[in-house]
Amino acid sequence: MSIGAVAMSVFTVIVAVNAQLLRRLQLQRVAPSVVTRQASLTHAASG
Repeated sequence: MSIGAVAMSVFTVIVAVNAQLLRRLQLQRVAPSVVTRQASLTHAASG
């Protein structure tokens, strides 16, 4: 019985770590396009 509880705890930690890694990966992919859009909007507004 306690082995199942330990296994569930371990898998919960694995899922949480995986979610954080995927979130960072998505933010790294989105960030350059957001910066590019902001720069082009700023450039268009000033020109």
